[in-house]
Amino acid sequence: MTKLNKRVLIVSSQTGYEQIYKIPFKLLSDSGYGFRMIPEYNLKAGDIVETDYLILYRCTSGPVLSLVRLAKAKKVPVIYELDDDLLALPDDTEWGQRCIDRGLSWVVSLFLREAGIIKAGSPELARRLEKRGYFTVYQPYPVKFIKKEGISLGSPYKIGYYGTRHHQPDISAIFPALEAVQNVLNSKVAFEFIGCCPQDLPRLKNAEVFQSVVGYELFLGFLAGRNWDLGLVPLYRTYFNEAKSSSKFRDLTAAGITGIYSDVLPYRECIIHGRNGWLCEDSPAAWAEMILTGLKSIDRFNLISFARQQLQQENSPEKIAQNWDSLFNMFEQ
Repeated sequence: MTKLNKRVLIVSSQTGYEQIYKIPFKLLSDSGYGFRMIPEYNLKAGDIVETDYLILYRCTSGPVLSLVRLAKAKKVPVIYELDDDLLALPDDTEWGQRCIDRGLSWVVSLFLREAGIIKAGSPELARRLEKRGYFTVYQPYPVKFIKKEGISLGSPYKIGYYGTRHHQPDISAIFPALEAVQNVLNSKVAFEFIGCCPQDLPRLKNAEVFQSVVGYELFLGFLAGRNWDLGLVPLYRTYFNEAKSSSKFRDLTAAGITGIYSDVLPYRECIIHGRNGWLCEDSPAAWAEMILTGLKSIDRFNLISFARQQLQQENSPEKIAQNWDSLFNMFEQ
């Protein structure tokens, strides 16, 4: 039995983050790592005393900040992880303005100053934080593939989108493209939305909306079971969005779905147009053309195969576990 001599405490401000830690740390258990995950509102001084490494995922509360300073005093290494640029919140959205009004960026900057290492969820976010003077490391997130039982053969074609309610403007922006595809294919196309749908949904004749499934692996299993011919990933070209991670490329690929992605930095850095997915310009006309092209393409099944090979090399649980081990070792140097 492996002796656990590297105790890792993971503290998060939100749910839905568990998979990015459980997947690699289960593999690290054979190397002497043990890990525990708690919400930030449950963090207490005793937890700090009983840990060797402290990871903070998007934490923003004052009490946690005080305990981070306690951790530093006790020589406990602190890693602060971000997957959005919370120092550049979008003031043109309701949630962004709400976060600005309560001083979220200022609080996050305090956490960044206290952390020994910043772990960024995208190369662009890492570049931005480094320019601000923070010691930052970019590392990709793990992917766990869902086994697919066959492929979709159309009849009707199924086109899908998933996202939180904050992304309704993204899918609504390309709604004219969905109508145009409907006008061309009529009853030969169906649309599905998970967690979020366009404002003008009733104008689509064959559309269905599903609630999001809680739990990463359960969600991926549900997503794979929808058997979409294409997954759509529209994303507004904004300064905030340019620093996002390529999460939907990972999720769609893990679920065996070929995607069409907005030609913005997070996806431009991982999508090879026509090899592992397609990039699309902002206009609805471009989206309509790309959707119809994708549905007709005889190569789209090869695209998902290439995408999976790519992620197996870059985002396998084994690779991510090695990255974490290397990250912890930076504190020992």
